[in-house]
Amino acid sequence: MLTATNNFLNNSYDVTESGNMVENATEQAAIGIIKAMKTAGKSLRPIGARLTELGYQTKRGGKQWYAATIKGILENDIHQPA
Repeated sequence: MLTATNNFLNNSYDVTESGNMVENATEQAAIGIIKAMKTAGKSLRPIGARLTELGYQTKRGGKQWYAATIKGILENDIHQPA
């Protein structure tokens, strides 16, 4: 299990009261879509538009996805294959 440090919050994980990070299934699904679309050659804006269209919310509850958000998720080491 991952542990949260320095108030670190990650897309696809939630922090428990004890500070442990646990997977968030809805956010994991959104990240799966992001990775699949990027692998298929889609650019960041169409990926964000698709997530918005599907009704996925950002980690902070935003209803619209932006290219910078998608880029940050793709560049985050925690979402890279082992």
